[in-house]
Amino acid sequence: MKTIKLTPRLLAVASQVKPCDVVADIGTDHGFVPTYLVQKNVCTRAIASDINKEPLKSAMRTAASHNITDKLEFICAPGLEGIIPGSVDTVVIAGMGGETIVEILKAAEWVKEHGTMLVLQPQSKLELFEDYLNSNGFSINGVRLVKDAGRIYTIFDVQYSGKLIDSNITYFCEYLKKDPLFLEYADGLLKKLELRKAGLQSANNTNVEELENICNTVEYIKSVVLEVKANGNS
Repeated sequence: MKTIKLTPRLLAVASQVKPCDVVADIGTDHGFVPTYLVQKNVCTRAIASDINKEPLKSAMRTAASHNITDKLEFICAPGLEGIIPGSVDTVVIAGMGGETIVEILKAAEWVKEHGTMLVLQPQSKLELFEDYLNSNGFSINGVRLVKDAGRIYTIFDVQYSGKLIDSNITYFCEYLKKDPLFLEYADGLLKKLELRKAGLQSANNTNVEELENICNTVEYIKSVVLEVKANGNS
């Protein structure tokens, strides 16, 4: 059986999944991650779910070409709507915007009740994503960075614990400051935040609260960067 090869981003996502019985990959696209997880015996079987039929057909072809069709289930549904509550151990949602991931989780409260492990890789809206996790009782077990095709991605290992965190937006810097890619990641964040700050400052109707939040976040990230440089962690 030929082993499927993953991009650095998808390999990092798959590497965050701990050994379990059933994994559901939401927005599976070509079905690369569930195929890899089954091949590597990380899970006994997997569900490949997508809102569109064409990606599912591609996922079916991927599974067939690697002789594991009998270990994959294919579901056409938005988000987690096609997953029976409590039927999976781990949910993978990768390659979507942070806002979309939040909406998927909001619509599937059962992931809290069943202690489902979540491996999440948001493409954008990290501030909204972080705020949702902190204020809705999701604990972050681990975060890692990976660089793929010149872009740095964040990957999260999350599980509901009920613990609420009242904190400012930090873009996960406390979790990531020991990561080898942290300084490059922080530099990219600071550039984006400085652009947003400049845009707000030049606007006629400035959102004072948003501007203050951005300024505070910039100062916080800069302080973590100085700490990392002083400790020689990156």
